[in-house]
Order: sequence, then structure tokens, then C-alpha cells
Amino acid sequence: MSLYMITDDLPVIGAQLQALHANLSQVLGTSLAPAMPIPAGGDCVSKMVAEYFCDHTVDYFGETVPGITHLLAGAEMLYPISADTGLCDASNGADITVARIA
Repeated sequence: MSLYMITDDLPVIGAQLQALHANLSQVLGTSLAPAMPIPAGGDCVSKMVAEYFCDHTVDYFGETVPGITHLLAGAEMLYPISADTGLCDASNGADITVARIA
């Protein structure tokens, strides 16, 4: 099985993913405060609705924030992959250097 890769495109893709990360982080940052509801009144229904949405908000941001962190980590890994692949291509190597992501 062979894999054809245009190594010159990887840094460009990495830069696009980093820009996407910055935009998503800004959107999440501005939406966090409005996403935490305050009960509209002192009745039990208003309190229950606010509690439900608070739980939902915690679950939503608890899943979304790590995903955005993984997006940035993946974007940053494209630069060394491009460099390693380019070096192997220049020396007619059969494989690339593998780096373990912590």
C-alpha cells in the first residue's frame, strides 16, 4: 500500500486548522457566560429548567473544549510531519520519522 502526500500542503493545512482553532475558541469563550442560565423566577419549574440547562452546558463544554485542544495538537503536528516526510523524500527513504504525541 502506498500513500501519496504533497508535503508542501501540510503547513498550509496546519495554518488553516490553527485559524479554525482560534475562531472556535473565541466563539466558545463568548458563549460560555450566556450559556449558564439564571432562573427566571423563584418557582420550582424555573429552577428545574435552569438546573437542567446548567447540566447540559457542563456536558457540552466538557466535550467541546478537549476536542478543540486536539484540533490544535493535530494542526501543530503537521509541521514536523511535513519536514520529516520531505527529508525522507529527499533521501529516497521508505518511511518517515514517527514521533509519539503525549
